[in-house]
Amino acid sequence: MKKRNINYTNDEIRVIIANIKNMQERIGNQKIIDIFEKSVLKIKNPELSCWFVENIEGADMQAHEQIVLDSKSIFWNLEFARYVEGADIKAHGQLPRRKQRSLNRNHSFET
Repeated sequence: MKKRNINYTNDEIRVIIANIKNMQERIGNQKIIDIFEKSVLKIKNPELSCWFVENIEGADMQAHEQIVLDSKSIFWNLEFARYVEGADIKAHGQLPRRKQRSLNRNHSFET
């Protein structure tokens, strides 16, 4: 049986983050990693992976980085490269660029 991908809304991701934060204060980073990291990676959400690696000391940075890279999200790749120490900045910068509308440089604005 093929598993279906579950797409989480932004609100659901924020609830997951809030729950992990609350537990982190009580049980510490290593227990959070033991309990949640595999599940967080399975979700394959770049926002959640960015948050997890930024806030949970000892998280598997390379695994979360791969989730962000695979997402091809320009925003989350830039966030990861900017805020995660040890991120492969070159890899995050090699995303395909969005097509820019070409401007007619010879257009006259005379009235």
